[in-house]
Amino acid sequence: MALGTVKVEQGFASANEAGQALQEILELAERANKQIHQINEFTVRISDKSRDMVAVIDNVAAIVQENSAASSEMADGSNNVKNMVENIGYVSAQSAQAVRDVSTSGEEMRNVVNNVARSSEALAQMAWELEAMTARFKLQSS
Repeated sequence: MALGTVKVEQGFASANEAGQALQEILELAERANKQIHQINEFTVRISDKSRDMVAVIDNVAAIVQENSAASSEMADGSNNVKNMVENIGYVSAQSAQAVRDVSTSGEEMRNVVNNVARSSEALAQMAWELEAMTARFKLQSS
């Protein structure tokens, strides 16, 4: 019977060891289960954050498009202003040329007036001299 007792004791010890191993396995399984739940929670958070990031990226893309459109409009406006300034420069140049032309015409007119005045003075002088010459030929009436 002693052999039976030894075997029972060995079986009991093996069952005890198996129980402890099973307990360790259950504890490890429980920890693994908790870690899986944590991983699942993190995955849900990451998914939510990813959706938030996509929304932010979409907003940034929309803003970039708006800025691009505004930049294009500003470039068009700048070109319009540049064209207007060029037109003002052209008109100013034409006005300056017109002023020079009027100034030149005024000077030419003054020269013509001076020439007419000199010619008038010369004609007046000739008329006076002619009158003096013709006075010698006047017949005297008795």
